[in-house]
Amino acid sequence: WLIVSVAHLVRYSTKLRQREQQQVLLQAELTEARLQALQTQLQPHFLFNTLNSISAHIREQPAVADEMVSNLADLLRATLEQEQEPETTLENELRVLGFYLEIQRVRFGERLRLELIVPPELRDALVPTFILQPLVENAIQHGIGQHSENGVVTVQASRTGDRLQL
Repeated sequence: WLIVSVAHLVRYSTKLRQREQQQVLLQAELTEARLQALQTQLQPHFLFNTLNSISAHIREQPAVADEMVSNLADLLRATLEQEQEPETTLENELRVLGFYLEIQRVRFGERLRLELIVPPELRDALVPTFILQPLVENAIQHGIGQHSENGVVTVQASRTGDRLQL
């Protein structure tokens, strides 16, 4: 009976471990699917706004339109490079955000200012890929985009214990 009991205990323990591993895998896949769904929703909106802005500048300000196309190409290239990665460094996330902001600066001109408060020691911290661009896009769209006055978008990073706060 002892041998049979130990065999059942080992089999039960193995099945329990396998179930826990499957749950972790499913949770990771669910998180990835949610991130991809969010990216799919946000990217077309931004892309169409950018193409409309390029179209508006192409005849009267071709150099501005050309700069916007170049910035859009840089942004799309960076997006494709890190699309498969769930995390990236804050430094890289800020670089991608810079491409986005260059496009928006053409659109909003002097009305848009960015304030970065990111200590150098935090720039290597890992963050979810594409965490900043949707937040900044939302701030611009609902802050500056709907009003005629100037606006400042502040991106700030700080460490609270072992957590990064954006």
